[in-house]
Amino acid sequence: MKKRFLLLILLLLILLSCNSTKYEKNELGINGKVKKVTEITYREIKDTTGKLSNDTLSVVITFLNDNGKLKKSKTDIYISNVLAQTIDSRFIYNSKQQRIKEMATTLDSIEFEVEYEYKNNLLDRTLYKDTLDNIYNEYFELYFYDSFGKLKQRDYHSFSIDLEENDTITNLKAKFKYDNNEFLIESEWMSLDSIYNKKELYFKDKTGLLEKQFNYNNIGILIDSAFFKYEYDKNNNWIKRMEFKNDSLIKIKERIIE
Repeated sequence: MKKRFLLLILLLLILLSCNSTKYEKNELGINGKVKKVTEITYREIKDTTGKLSNDTLSVVITFLNDNGKLKKSKTDIYISNVLAQTIDSRFIYNSKQQRIKEMATTLDSIEFEVEYEYKNNLLDRTLYKDTLDNIYNEYFELYFYDSFGKLKQRDYHSFSIDLEENDTITNLKAKFKYDNNEFLIESEWMSLDSIYNKKELYFKDKTGLLEKQFNYNNIGILIDSAFFKYEYDKNNNWIKRMEFKNDSLIKIKERIIE
């Protein structure tokens, strides 16, 4: 059960990244006609001789349809450069090109299905729920808009209940706030045992690219901060993002756009 819950949390974090913002060109915010994007996230580490090598964290391959919408994706998660988990996702749309369902399967054949519900042509709620081994799992997100139909807030909630013991095992909540450009500017996480309690502030450029991030604990004390640098291709799409903390490079993400 613990393994399944960790997989669920991993999947939902990936879903959160897919649901965060509207883009003019396509769902990945990339200029030009795009069919496939590969994102490789890694750290540079030194071996015992001081030689640098890459420690791969994840590889995400995303395919887009002719309308610039996500068609399918494959996420590989690595631990110490060894493949630990794979999540294959497929996205279903209605005649209005609104996403109505995501079906995902993990490396060990665990299946997830997320439903998307709309109100007044705006995404209103996403929902996932199942019961396995007498454990009920549920995740949902609620979306809130201003009078102009712009996304202002997204509320996330996931929990697991032991039906036999009638006991809540996990309970995780989060709030995401957006500016007038529908760029994510703040997130706040709250959990049953306070392990995940934190607040993050995001500062972005005029195109929505993340420039700085400040991370706070559950009592509002600054834990750390990060800033980001980018490299671009000829179409002004970023193809390399470098994340720094305390002036040290801690993570790199590269994108191959096809």
